[in-house]
Amino acid sequence: MSVWNDINRFLKSSGLWRSDLPCIEVLTDEMPKVDMPRLYKAAHAFVLPTRGEGWGLPLLEAMAMGLPVIATNFSGHLDFMLPSLTHLIAVNAIVPPKDTTLYDPAIRWAEVRHATGWDRGSC
Repeated sequence: MSVWNDINRFLKSSGLWRSDLPCIEVLTDEMPKVDMPRLYKAAHAFVLPTRGEGWGLPLLEAMAMGLPVIATNFSGHLDFMLPSLTHLIAVNAIVPPKDTTLYDPAIRWAEVRHATGWDRGSC
């Protein structure tokens, strides 16, 4: 199943259309580390609404490239993401994982209901 199938299913369930989205480029192939600075440089911002991070290296890399960074207000990356320099997405709750066959039931992660409100802009 492709990422776009998942996106289209989400859009349909939300009553949205593909034209409601900003310009999105979906990369599904593994990218060599040497190409990552080029990817960051091509972006306008870095957004990672994560449930939890041990450290959040991509966030740190994006900040080092001078990108505006938006991430969940929870987990390890808060050690270096200052609210004055980044935007932190509010967390609705800290919850156990839904599927405890895949995840340790003792862990907790962030629940973020909505991370929307974009300006479609252009590519």
